[in-house]
Amino acid sequence: MSDKHNTDQELLSFISEARRFLKFVSSPEWAASAENTDAEHIADLTMTLALSRESKSLPEKTVMHQVRCSETGLVLAIAGNTPAAAARARFLTGMIAAMPRLFEGIEAFMVRDVFMQDRVRELLESNNDKLNENRAQRAVIRQLQAQVDHLLKTIPAEPETINVEKAS
Repeated sequence: MSDKHNTDQELLSFISEARRFLKFVSSPEWAASAENTDAEHIADLTMTLALSRESKSLPEKTVMHQVRCSETGLVLAIAGNTPAAAARARFLTGMIAAMPRLFEGIEAFMVRDVFMQDRVRELLESNNDKLNENRAQRAVIRQLQAQVDHLLKTIPAEPETINVEKAS
């Protein structure tokens, strides 16, 4: 498989996954808390978890889904503890991991598209130049043919030979 084919497949897969993911997100917004201590952040998170537990009828113990840096363990995003949170966390992780290849593919596509447009323009110009050159050559050939025809008409014809034997 070519790199282009692989990139195309990744793009299509990404689009498919993104569409599935969007079902889990109705109206996203970026939000930040006030400046809090760790204890205050934990209290806010406890209140948020309680809201999720009540609205989704979750059990007391749940799994917290998140996106983390595999090298440092730093939490990049908390997706939550609802049934859909696992899908959100997996998608976000996959999207972040795939972005470098997707960007390279998109850039390559754009560069290829520009190159192809330039190449098509270059070929059209070349073909037009050759067409005009061929037209000019055909015009010269027609003129030369007309001159040859004229010269052939002006050359005296060979006299008819008289067959002496037939005449006697």
